[in-house]
Amino acid sequence: MTTTTFSVEKQATIDPVELTAADAQAAFARGDLTCEALTQAYLDRIGLYNPRYVALITINDNALRDAREIDRRRPTGEPLGPLAGVPVIVKDTMDMAGFPSTGGWRLLSERAGGIDLIPATDSPVVARMRAAGALSILKDLPELEAVLADPLALPDLSDFLVAKEAYLEIFNEIMAREKLDGLVFPQMRDELPPLFGPETVHETSVSEINIAGLPGVTVPAGYYASGAPFGLLFIGPRWSDASLLSFAFDYESVTKHRMSPAQLRRH
Repeated sequence: MTTTTFSVEKQATIDPVELTAADAQAAFARGDLTCEALTQAYLDRIGLYNPRYVALITINDNALRDAREIDRRRPTGEPLGPLAGVPVIVKDTMDMAGFPSTGGWRLLSERAGGIDLIPATDSPVVARMRAAGALSILKDLPELEAVLADPLALPDLSDFLVAKEAYLEIFNEIMAREKLDGLVFPQMRDELPPLFGPETVHETSVSEINIAGLPGVTVPAGYYASGAPFGLLFIGPRWSDASLLSFAFDYESVTKHRMSPAQLRRH
């Protein structure tokens, strides 16, 4: 595994692969690390690995400028949010003001021959991260070709919305009746298939939570004999994100199944 490290004024060496938000804030407070240095380290890693994985599609060209502004404000004693200066990635399906939202559809991507859809407002999740001071570096989600008979036709979503509300009503009724805080499933029904071949990924509940708009958090839970990862998926009612994150954090802290990923560069 290749690890990117960087040194700053006090010669503290920090590994951005395993750095947590709490670690970053502690280093900022000690003066061992600047937001600009941390942001540059992540941008360097993106430049190194993204050509192979193509996991990130839109870079915030003002990320370093925003980082320097936070570095300027920090020593003044100005109150800063709990995520001030911490770089984050925003999923492409979440609106972020000033950045295109493609939903994985090429017709909503100017680079793919379509037209960029630039939202004027942030989604609730992005708005909360901004309020906490998070530094948005980029948006992720590789382009996925929509399989539509007529990609320009607006779909009739009335039946879908009726089914979605019925699904949510059943879900909420069961959660309340059984006094459940959350649910946990294997993330997939079997191990990952080969990268190249006819098999597909057999997920368990990903489609269901996407349809219903329910929050979900995945966490490493071990490995198959082949070495392929095995994961768990925590699911809860709408707006239970904080509880799900606490479940996942506690599970990961106790089991320690997570291993730092090995990444490859494109040759």
